[in-house]
Amino acid sequence: MMASPSRGKRSTLTPRHAANFWITRDLDGGFGVGAGANLVGSRYANAGNTVRLPGYVTADAAARWRQGPWGVQLNVYNITDARYIVSSHSANGNMNLPGAPRNVMLSSAIGCNGAQPEGPHRQHRADLFRDSLTRCLIGVRDHCPWSDKRQHRHDERY
Repeated sequence: MMASPSRGKRSTLTPRHAANFWITRDLDGGFGVGAGANLVGSRYANAGNTVRLPGYVTADAAARWRQGPWGVQLNVYNITDARYIVSSHSANGNMNLPGAPRNVMLSSAIGCNGAQPEGPHRQHRADLFRDSLTRCLIGVRDHCPWSDKRQHRHDERY
């Protein structure tokens, strides 16, 4: 029986080191800014570990404004327009998937008094927020757990 050519090798497209961080700062007047970076170490493109993809770092930034139920946010991704390879499907260089170039996204939102869920159960709270937002938008403000006057605090059941 022959030994597998990938035995004892690192998994494909799995960097040994990777990191991501994001920091935000609230400013006066409903404004806020944020910045972050994503680091991906070198990784192998094939099971035999003969083709190595280089590591890369990208940087992102955001600026936002929120007032009452209204919000606008501008995000800039890959600020430095770094050129990098996200993925590859073989030892063939024609099968490389390049990363996204610098791009900009402008978004707007409306919510219950501009409140957003916080805390350790963010996804669950985000689902509740979406459901309660629907009720708030149709005018049933009493059902919105974030519409009270206590600076958008909500009780622990959410």
